[in-house]
Amino acid sequence: MPKTGRDSDHKELMTKISQYVREPLSIMRAASEILAREMDEPPGKRGRELLQTIEKSLDLLGERVEELLWMAQIGSKHASDAWTESLRADPAEERREKHGHGRRAAIEPSLPLGPPMVLIVDDDPVTTRILEEMITARGFDVRVAGNGAEAVDQARLYRPAIITMDLAMPEVDGGQVSKILKGDPETKDIPIVLLSATINEERFADIQADSFLKKPVDESTLIETIERILSFQREKSAPPRGTILVVDDSHSVVRILTGMLRDLGYDTIEAHNGTEAIALAARRQPSLVILDFLLHRNFDGLEVLRRLKNSMGTCHIPVILLSAAESPQDKVKGLRLGADDYITKPFSPLELGARLEMILRRTETEYSASPTTRLPGSISIERIIAQKVESREPFAVCYCDLDNFKAYNDTYGFAKGDSVIRQSARVILDAVRNNGNPEDFVGHIGGDDYIAITTPDRADPICAEIIGTFDRLAPLYYDEDARRLGYIEEKDRQGRPARFPLMSISIAVVTNEGQEITHAAQVADIAAEVKKRAKATPGSCCVRDRRKPHADQDPR
Repeated sequence: MPKTGRDSDHKELMTKISQYVREPLSIMRAASEILAREMDEPPGKRGRELLQTIEKSLDLLGERVEELLWMAQIGSKHASDAWTESLRADPAEERREKHGHGRRAAIEPSLPLGPPMVLIVDDDPVTTRILEEMITARGFDVRVAGNGAEAVDQARLYRPAIITMDLAMPEVDGGQVSKILKGDPETKDIPIVLLSATINEERFADIQADSFLKKPVDESTLIETIERILSFQREKSAPPRGTILVVDDSHSVVRILTGMLRDLGYDTIEAHNGTEAIALAARRQPSLVILDFLLHRNFDGLEVLRRLKNSMGTCHIPVILLSAAESPQDKVKGLRLGADDYITKPFSPLELGARLEMILRRTETEYSASPTTRLPGSISIERIIAQKVESREPFAVCYCDLDNFKAYNDTYGFAKGDSVIRQSARVILDAVRNNGNPEDFVGHIGGDDYIAITTPDRADPICAEIIGTFDRLAPLYYDEDARRLGYIEEKDRQGRPARFPLMSISIAVVTNEGQEITHAAQVADIAAEVKKRAKATPGSCCVRDRRKPHADQDPR
């Protein structure tokens, strides 16, 4: 049914009222945040309490304004009754969620209340003010956050339409915050634009963001980027079936392939040379790689294939070789190096889709890859450990286990628990990539248990980075109240109420230095003993097998 003129007038009036009411509230919030950041002296206890009171009152006022606008827009008796009921409720409890330990209710993101909200995340108040003026001038609603924790809290609470985030922030940088938000089911669909003074393709390859802009950014570029991404978000439909890394030095071929793959329901990553392809495969762990046989930059396709298959971090990723010439010799070379299939150009989207489905099904079965992390599973782990034992070369097996994960999962739900599992896998992968050997291996045993296989000399720096990064990021998985208290309340395994500290990570390290290991099962038996000692230590820690000549290590 077409909209009447009255409906149109009502909508226009509601938009004006929304802007009219929100504007002073936004100014009050911005003034409060700038005042807190620009005080000459740090506030004392009383000053901090007053600032917190102002912030909480503004949050509550903002939520009530949103509710009133929503009710005015839908204009139903049910809305009026709901508001009346909330006024009768206990004020201390009216904003609490049933299972959120005092978390404030998130505003429903689908309600068309005024202009889209942009969350600006930057620790520099001058930059924040400039960005706020640019974005506000174009009619967007704006909120600001000065650090990673504020960004996570506000993204969960307000579900902004888009986030602009500075990459270089202290403690937790914009790239790490982006990974947390993209891994959280509450915020994973919010697009993120990262701003950086330097554009480094290799640095950005591992960051999950929708766009990157170089600072200082001009107003037209910023606004065009925001509007383009929001337009694309509105057109998105079904969730992706997997992520495909497309490697070809021809930009036109990459464009054609990515178009086909997106039509088939896959997400895509692009690489235009061998070095970039190897780095992206290791960092992003795609479901599959489509690799041009005749690359002309850095390495050819066969060398890229050889390196992917010889690295324990990428050997499980299936690879389809792509070539313009149907040469039996080329096919044999590729298949011998470990290629999973070989497609000759030109090919149809139907053929490509059928081959992708076949290979992905086969790979899932063969490697028993975890559907949550896409890391190799138990079959691959057992095979790699057996190969290490048989070779008698020095090795170190690091068993990583999250502490207090079950309590987190029970409190926040399986969807958020899965996001922690994925984020933890990335922390371990990054630590191995930064401190280990090219052929080191990372696998997902299951649940909150992982494994990293390296050499004894690299185990300590790898474990140190895993612990340092996990301890820095873990609090951001929790809500504001849990971070402040340092624990959550949940029932223990006997069904009794208990307090559980925030998650930490325990690592048990087993090596064949100073002892003879003759069977893979022996590694698991030793690890079980070491893991008990690690789990008995409060907080994150790394414990080595005591039969090794070195003392226990705790890299915290």
